Amino acid sequence: MNPEFSRALEKIPAQLRERAGARFTVILNGSKKPEGKDWGGPNGANYGVDDPQLAGYLSQGHNYGVLTGAGGLVVVDIDDPDALNELGVLSRIPGTFTVKTGRGGYHFYFDCPELDHQIGIYHPTLKDPDNKNEPLHLGEIQSRGQQIVGPGSTHPNGNKYDLINDAPILSISKADVFKLLDGLILTGVEEPRRAEARRRSSGGSSLGDSIPIDHVAWPKDIKERSGAEIRGVHPLHGSDKGEDGRNFSINTAKNSWYCFRHKTGGGPLEWMAVEEGLIRCQDVKSGCLSGDLFKQVLRIAEDRGFALQSTGSREIPEEARYISEEDLAAMKMDTGPQFKLNLPGDHYLTRYIAYGRDVSDAYPDYWVAGGLYQLALIADKKIWIKLRQGPIYPNLYIFIAGRSSLSRKSTVVDISERLLNDARPGTDTSAVPTEFSPEAFIEHLDENPHASWVRDEAAGVLSIMKRDYMRGFKDTLMQLYDCRPIRRKLRTNQRKNSKTEFAVDDPYLNVLWATTDSSFGC
Repeated sequence: MNPEFSRALEKIPAQLRERAGARFTVILNGSKKPEGKDWGGPNGANYGVDDPQLAGYLSQGHNYGVLTGAGGLVVVDIDDPDALNELGVLSRIPGTFTVKTGRGGYHFYFDCPELDHQIGIYHPTLKDPDNKNEPLHLGEIQSRGQQIVGPGSTHPNGNKYDLINDAPILSISKADVFKLLDGLILTGVEEPRRAEARRRSSGGSSLGDSIPIDHVAWPKDIKERSGAEIRGVHPLHGSDKGEDGRNFSINTAKNSWYCFRHKTGGGPLEWMAVEEGLIRCQDVKSGCLSGDLFKQVLRIAEDRGFALQSTGSREIPEEARYISEEDLAAMKMDTGPQFKLNLPGDHYLTRYIAYGRDVSDAYPDYWVAGGLYQLALIADKKIWIKLRQGPIYPNLYIFIAGRSSLSRKSTVVDISERLLNDARPGTDTSAVPTEFSPEAFIEHLDENPHASWVRDEAAGVLSIMKRDYMRGFKDTLMQLYDCRPIRRKLRTNQRKNSKTEFAVDDPYLNVLWATTDSSFGC
């Protein structure tokens, strides 16, 4: 292993790095979800400490997860330390390897091979403030099939997972774990019933139950924490003056979100539909995800690396049914036309493809696309081919299409974008925002004519293209592709004293999108 990778692995503390049987997941910055499919399974996307793919991600500054259950490792995951401190529980937990989480909770690491399933921790008397029929959720004992974000990583809210007790991982029996949490634990038989009750009470889709809400939704500028509820500014439409920055909340116990402005809410799938622009926040209600829309959200969830599991009786669409690991290993992908790159060994694209093979098993052609996107942006309209009909600039519109999870589209897009942003300051600020309308798009280019537009899942954008208010937007994109100036005059602008006339005189737009074949073709 090269020295850079070896140094990167030092981010993992020795207690975990040198532990027999330890397994790790890779997590992109700004996220808590592992990359890859079936990351908790024996043949899934988890890695030993000597795996170059893990080292490659860490060398680029990404997060990592620790697979619980592997090698007998269990973690007491405390979400509400204040409540447990009042109950005298925290003082009973013996000194062991301990991490303070990005949300202010704690991870207590133990060696306990007897525990082989996740167990919920609940308050013995207090009820959930949003559901008086449910006990107050305080945390979990994480074991087989689960993972926790590793120390040194960064939470989506910007806080670090800080190592606060650099002690050895203490060996403990299952009986002693239960003594530490006496009266707070629901047994492994009772816990699934509680989870199903929470699903029914929140009105969420059963297929979304396996996706933690805080992996896909998180309030901006947090104002209040109460047990499992975190409240702050709505991450998409923000907060008006009268809402005092408290118009959005998530509840990790109920695995749900709520918008106080529109008085709507739902589970992880509903939130992803809103985030991708498939439905409006105010239109979320029971049964809003159905038919093709439901299937489209499932594809988005799969492309984000979530393994969907159903706990209810709802019929699972064909797209969400999974095959066995043996069948998956035997699956042969359509190779299609073979793209051959005839470049010197020291060429940037050649070296970038080699780098990509070290950090991911994504298709090599995808790394070619990512490298070309980087080079097109770096050119910054400073080179061109002069033809009789006018200059041709090297800006590119690149669309990566492939099957969910198997092809690693998002991995290539995310790494290509991040490396470019690191090497070329300012590229991220000039990028087209996630939220956009045709008017906002032109307004952004008026201020940032040399811009990039990156989406690691473009299904939402492609769906929006069909709407009436997007009529003519494709023509605008084609005009920008030719680097021709654009002028627009808006009839009104809701922001006081804001201009209504916009001129993009020097456009240079580069696009890097990824999606599934079906989304791209719709």
